[in-house]
Amino acid sequence: MPSDGEPPRPLTLKEMSYLSAIGDAYDNASGYRDAQDALDLALRASARLRESGVAQTAIVKALGIDEGELVHRQREIAHKPRPPAPELHVTPGPPRAPVPASGLFLAQHQDQNQSVNLTQQSEQNSPVSLMSHSASSSAATTSARRVLFLSGNAQPGRNDFTTEAAYIRQALAGSYIDLVEKGAVALGEIRGILDRHHPAVVHFAAHSSFTDVHLTQDGHDLPTSPKALCDQIARARTPPRLAVLSFCDSYAMGEELCGAIASVISWPCAIEDIQALPFAQQLYRSLASGDSVAASCRDAQAAMGRRPPAAPPELHGDEVARLF
Repeated sequence: MPSDGEPPRPLTLKEMSYLSAIGDAYDNASGYRDAQDALDLALRASARLRESGVAQTAIVKALGIDEGELVHRQREIAHKPRPPAPELHVTPGPPRAPVPASGLFLAQHQDQNQSVNLTQQSEQNSPVSLMSHSASSSAATTSARRVLFLSGNAQPGRNDFTTEAAYIRQALAGSYIDLVEKGAVALGEIRGILDRHHPAVVHFAAHSSFTDVHLTQDGHDLPTSPKALCDQIARARTPPRLAVLSFCDSYAMGEELCGAIASVISWPCAIEDIQALPFAQQLYRSLASGDSVAASCRDAQAAMGRRPPAAPPELHGDEVARLF
């Protein structure tokens, strides 16, 4: 550990490449467990690099992982009970020569003493703590300036979810609001995606029939009950502030989901792409301008022009919230 007066050392190109690879593994994780494994690897690499004198900000930037996610995972590890270590009978040998910390973590070996310290020290004194207690609390519970676009299986209804995402992307252009797109999602991965990106808005485009919402599973159509879908969204660690249910007859699901999410926009009737596309584009254009959810919903309804659906969209919950 460098002295207080010593300036932080920069990351080497090899170290930056490794941290970037960890960040890519986290972003492309296929499930919740894979994402947690990537966070564990990021924390171990961070601890070793900080011991060698690298600044925390440089490590987090190279990882490309939201600092709140790292803090939350570190807290989980620090408070997770561990089974007692088995007794080992090892013949003492000559001491090993010390190896510089820089570059050693690239071998991806876990520091045994580091793991023991995690269970013995408080969060404030943990060697892998990434920020102060007060900063970590706010970062882990604040939604990002981000819209998450999730789409189900487009085949049953021959829907054009790609164009719907493009309309939203155009509406957010220049607003400094991120749009993350995940297509053909499976039920079991929705919560993990929400936990990784903690968006302010989740926009769910899907086909629905006979009260089921069509998702995918192993490349095949998976009719899913609205309740199961609500459960996945509501169980997110940082729930979105607004959910937009862009599929037919989503009113009942909107009513149920507003118990977990502040604002929900749903449709009490059947809608077509010719209505969903201009509605979505104007909705996010108004939200990005700082308008309230209710005002944005009214603007979006007017944007459908002369071909409105049989019934207007319904806004459940908080109408005056401003998301951006």
